[in-house]
Amino acid sequence: MRGIFVRNHVKEDLKKGGVALGAWISVLNPSTARTVASSGLDWVLFDTEHGPAGIETIDGLVGAVMGAGALPLIRVVWNDINAIKKALDTGAYGVVVP
Repeated sequence: MRGIFVRNHVKEDLKKGGVALGAWISVLNPSTARTVASSGLDWVLFDTEHGPAGIETIDGLVGAVMGAGALPLIRVVWNDINAIKKALDTGAYGVVVP
């Protein structure tokens, strides 16, 4: 589902002083990730720092949750520009840097 534009409602809500609720997903199944993303949460986060998934797997999961409601975020392995660029290249709406 690439090429779809989803407004960043998380960023908008936070700028207004609101709260954004989400979940860290460790299950590497696209259907499960999409179900979680469509449950009413604001964001879902995929962890590449401690999780077993590589960026190729995460890329598929980000694609699976696009348009489902929650925005995809990725926790990168460290503060490395290449890791951050690869994460953003998946279409994720943000990164968490440990």
